[in-house]
Amino acid sequence: MAEPGKPVGIDVDQAGGQGRSDSVGTGTGTGTGTGTGTGTGMGREGETLDRTWHLAKSEHSLAVAEFEHTILQLSEAFNRWNIECEALGMGEYMSQPEVSILHVIRMRDRPKSLSDIVKFLNRDDSANIQYSLRKLEKSGYVAKTPRASKRQTTYVVTEKGRKATDAFASVRESILIPLTSALHDTHLSIEEATKTMQLMIGIYDLAARTAGSYRSDSADGAGSPPPARRGRA
Repeated sequence: MAEPGKPVGIDVDQAGGQGRSDSVGTGTGTGTGTGTGTGTGMGREGETLDRTWHLAKSEHSLAVAEFEHTILQLSEAFNRWNIECEALGMGEYMSQPEVSILHVIRMRDRPKSLSDIVKFLNRDDSANIQYSLRKLEKSGYVAKTPRASKRQTTYVVTEKGRKATDAFASVRESILIPLTSALHDTHLSIEEATKTMQLMIGIYDLAARTAGSYRSDSADGAGSPPPARRGRA
């Protein structure tokens, strides 16, 4: 276990001459931090990568920080893919939230309410989702269904929305799926990664609720942090 505040080094030679990408360490060009260490994951024999980061006080917190940084990068890459895939399929661009909401509404071809969309996407910004719904409705991709009750509005895809989601699926099968299928044992790897990420979603949601419960109502917003929990002996 590394001491707090000290760099956590990775012996490149032990990894066969090639380390992992220095996504969160110090580096010139790719690192998040300051310094002059290498940011490529490559090095000469015996060279180590300085992976010091303000979020990493131990080897475990370093692993979590690298996971978080990878999630940020994955999110951006996924968003770009969704936008470009929809544009290639339909010949017009729409925002990432609109693409996601459109596919949620199409899912299983059942009407979806605002609360359904909020829960499925794990979002809490209902106003922004309503804005995206209005844009999709104005563009002719979705439509409101006759109200089953006075308290809830549901949405379905229109014929234009169905063509858009079908075109997206076709492009996805032509471009993305062959790339993922080419990886060794990718199906099992993706299943395991999905299980891990689902578990981490629950952990981060719990951490967010815990942090919110300690938030101060004072003007400066500075609250007292919760005491650190100790593991059982």
